[in-house]
Amino acid sequence: MCEGAGRVVGRLDYQVCHACRRGYVRNIAVAERWRGRGLAREALHRALAPALDYRWYTSRQTADGRRFFAAMAEETALAFPAPFLRRGARCPHMTTRRARATPGRG
Repeated sequence: MCEGAGRVVGRLDYQVCHACRRGYVRNIAVAERWRGRGLAREALHRALAPALDYRWYTSRQTADGRRFFAAMAEETALAFPAPFLRRGARCPHMTTRRARATPGRG
């Protein structure tokens, strides 16, 4: 996420595996002074758009992350369970060195 002058103010790291129909949000962060403007929300919506019917997971969540993903779960009707490594959540395409999953950054 960049501000008007092109300076990075936030980041969304995620992967999508079309073979397994799963998405994984590794990290989402917005610089302190840019929080509360909907940047993380918009970035996540863009990442989810091509894979709304997939199962999405997240890495371990901070207290702020739990609140954010709870709000996003309510807004999108998707669950965002954490951690990603829990039994049954791991996608073999996302865990190999030569991952065939599509990485994304917003």
